[in-house]
Amino acid sequence: MFKSKKASLKYIQKILDMKIEIDYYRLMTFFEKNSIEIGNIKIVEIRGVSELTLVSLDGFGEDEVIDITLNSQSLMNFLPLIYHDKNFLKRYLFGIQSSILNINEIIFNISKEFRPETSHYIDWLSSWFGIEYGDIIDEKAKRKIVANVVELYQSRGTKSYFIILIKALVDVDIIIDDDKNSPLNRNLSTKRQRAFSVIIEDKLSEDKDEESRKYSIIQNIFDKEKPVNTKVFIKYNYNIEEDISDTKLVSFNDDIRDDSYDY
Repeated sequence: MFKSKKASLKYIQKILDMKIEIDYYRLMTFFEKNSIEIGNIKIVEIRGVSELTLVSLDGFGEDEVIDITLNSQSLMNFLPLIYHDKNFLKRYLFGIQSSILNINEIIFNISKEFRPETSHYIDWLSSWFGIEYGDIIDEKAKRKIVANVVELYQSRGTKSYFIILIKALVDVDIIIDDDKNSPLNRNLSTKRQRAFSVIIEDKLSEDKDEESRKYSIIQNIFDKEKPVNTKVFIKYNYNIEEDISDTKLVSFNDDIRDDSYDY
C-alpha cells in the first residue's frame, strides 16, 4: 500500500521504465488495493511482448481516473494470410477483443460481489442468510451485518443475538427481560405462549421520522426473528405520533395497556 494514488502510479511507471512486464490481472489487483479506477482500456499489438501486459499509463486528472494501454495479439494472426492486409477486419477483430477483455474483467472481479464491503447487490447477498429487513435498513448497516453474519448466527435467537443485531442496525442499547418469574412476563404469559419484554431506555432519535424508522426496525427484527410460540412486548417510554408509525407501543410505567404489541 502507498500513501497516495499518485505514489502508487509512479511506482508502476518506474517498473514500466525498467522494461519489466506487468500482467493485466495483477495490475487490476494492485489498482483495487490502492483504490485506483480505470477509465478506458486501449489495445495495441506489439510483437515480442507477452499477452495482456501493460504498455502505458495515460493521465491522472482531477477525477482520479486513468486510461491504460495493453498489448494483445491480434486475432488476425489466427486467420489465413489472405486476410492479413484487411485493415477493416483487423480493427473489427480488435473491437471484439476489447469486448472479451471486459467480460474477462467481470469474471476476474466477480469475487467482489460476494464480499459485503464491495458487493453491488447487498440485498441479494443478505437474502442468502435470511436477512430481509427491507428498505428501512440503510446500506451501511446491511453490509455490517452480513460481514459478521457467521458470528451472529452462531447465537441466533438468543438474547445476545438480538442485542448485538439491534445495536448494529439502529445504534441503540436494549435490555431483554426473559425471566418467566418477573411480574411483567408472568402476567403476560399464557398456557401456550411465554412472554418476554424488550426495554428501550434511551430515546431513539430527536427527529420524529428517524425515531419512527428505528422503532420499525426493532419491531421488524423481533417479528421475524423471535422464537416460536412467544409474545414480545416492547417498552418504550417516548411517544411516536400515530400518523408517522403504525407501531403499537407498550408503556409499563403504571398499568399494562390494552394496546400492547402481541406477535
